[in-house]
Amino acid sequence: MIDINIGKISPQAVDIEEAVLGALILEPDTIISIEHFLKPEVFYNHKHQIITEAIIEMRISGERIDLLTVVNKLKTKQKLEEVGGAYYLAELTNKISNAINIEYYYRIIYEKYIAREMITVGGEIYRMSYNDDTDVFELLDKNIEVLDKIRQGVAATGEKRMSTLMSEHSKRLEKLTEMAINGQYSGIETPIYKLTKVMRGWQPSDLIVIAGRPGMGKTAFMMESIRRACEQNKSVLCFSLEMSGVQLINRLLQGFGMSERELKDGEMTEASWIKYQKYLGVISNWKLHIDDTGGVDLNYIKAVCNRINKKQGLDFVLIDYLQYMDIGSNKNATTDEKIGEVTRTLKAIAKNLDVPVVLLSQLNREVEKRDNKVPRLSDLRASGNIEQDADVVLFLYRPAYYGIKENEAGESTENYLEIINAKNRHGEPNGIYKAETNESLTRIMDYKVNEFTND
Repeated sequence: MIDINIGKISPQAVDIEEAVLGALILEPDTIISIEHFLKPEVFYNHKHQIITEAIIEMRISGERIDLLTVVNKLKTKQKLEEVGGAYYLAELTNKISNAINIEYYYRIIYEKYIAREMITVGGEIYRMSYNDDTDVFELLDKNIEVLDKIRQGVAATGEKRMSTLMSEHSKRLEKLTEMAINGQYSGIETPIYKLTKVMRGWQPSDLIVIAGRPGMGKTAFMMESIRRACEQNKSVLCFSLEMSGVQLINRLLQGFGMSERELKDGEMTEASWIKYQKYLGVISNWKLHIDDTGGVDLNYIKAVCNRINKKQGLDFVLIDYLQYMDIGSNKNATTDEKIGEVTRTLKAIAKNLDVPVVLLSQLNREVEKRDNKVPRLSDLRASGNIEQDADVVLFLYRPAYYGIKENEAGESTENYLEIINAKNRHGEPNGIYKAETNESLTRIMDYKVNEFTND
């Protein structure tokens, strides 16, 4: 095997590193323009890494930064001689004539740093790919994560001037005012009116967790959410980790009124085919993307979301469901920690793309051991992480599933569903919203509206 790196020198710009450090010592206020990127490892020269680390520590602790104080800091750390003594530091201040160019100079050494990191990643992939014992999929996931971290480090600071924020705020308020006049909500319509009214719809940048035991209607709730969003001409992406794309289409068609007998058994009459062509035409015009790849991980979800958003824009993401995700193979992390990483990452996706992300989740079996089957936050696996990261947590509960024939108001629980608002970061929590389903549990609507429209 040939070593492709033999005889090659790592990307570096030591002379530029000297100029940057000289500027930081001579005119310490210049650190402001590069502070969000300033890291010791960006510098190639080991001495420069030590000096940078000392300057960062001084900046954090509020110490004055100049030649004498940096010398003293390094002396206290017993690192002064290692960097070449006070003389070397004094020489650095002679390497720069104008500190105003520090941002440009630092960009040069940052680019060299990125190039070195890419070489390291590439070398690891190159070396490990020759090893027959290597799990190539694990290697791919690992290095995608590393490259993603490098890319995040390159991203510009998220700071915004107050004037910019106020301008954005004014534009948003004008848009909200116009929508209110037209009787519209700022978010995407939810399956029932009362929930939409309280939440103002599914809000951009929110992570919404919808949880329940099997048979409570989680998938039906998701399908109704998809239907409402698509009817609002929203671009929707659904990760279906449990059901195939064809099964989801069946669910959508059943929501329009087609029967399970027609769609699963093929008992189609001429009238059935007319309905089928009509509703299939409606669905085909929706901006709906279904990814039914099984066992996907966070990197895959991020990549697909970013690709679709870049290609045509994205308004709404749904994932069915958490327990079918690949939550990683880190043996040192507990399941709760892995789930915490999932919810943090999904919240970041929602925030970065400015879209609502709905995550479906099972509840643990402890619910079944209690006399009172009404779910609560502690029934969520890794409930602390989910409660912390989620903006909204909703539980679905069907009393009839447990043989309860009447609700507290004495109403029949046949086709009756309770949507329990366990958390709402933006407003009223702890509400219970009544809904009802159709017989096949493929549609959800407001309680006692008594009509499922198919058009």
